[in-house]
Amino acid sequence: MTVGFVIDDIASPWHASCFKAVDAEMRQRGYSLYLMSTNGRATEEAAAIGMLQHGRADGMIMTINNEQDARTIKRLKELRIPSALLDRDVPLEIDAVLTEHATGLRQATSYLIELGHRRIAIITAGSDIRPGRERVRASSRRSSAAACR
Repeated sequence: MTVGFVIDDIASPWHASCFKAVDAEMRQRGYSLYLMSTNGRATEEAAAIGMLQHGRADGMIMTINNEQDARTIKRLKELRIPSALLDRDVPLEIDAVLTEHATGLRQATSYLIELGHRRIAIITAGSDIRPGRERVRASSRRSSAAACR
């Protein structure tokens, strides 16, 4: 009745609010949530996955810092417990909860343009995780559309 919750940055407000919401739901169902922060280090992510799947947890929810890290991918391939990734996309058969970053970015950009702003920049995560790739993809499409006007 224990689920591991692996995050890459405990200081992230999104991770904190997500953990709090998941914890509330799990407690209602009689589960305990075990929090592990990996500080964005791939070696710690791989170690956390290994530790949780070897008898310490009945399931796992996680966000990883780098979707291409060979150690983490190897551990994910070896998973023997039910697991879900939060807003990450890896080339494996694993459940994931995904955010519509492109839609949100297009809506925010449209709003700024409606307010009269013309010089809009994006600061986002790197291309090694899905949120960064999706946001850059959406901003590239928006820039191309704006350039055609």
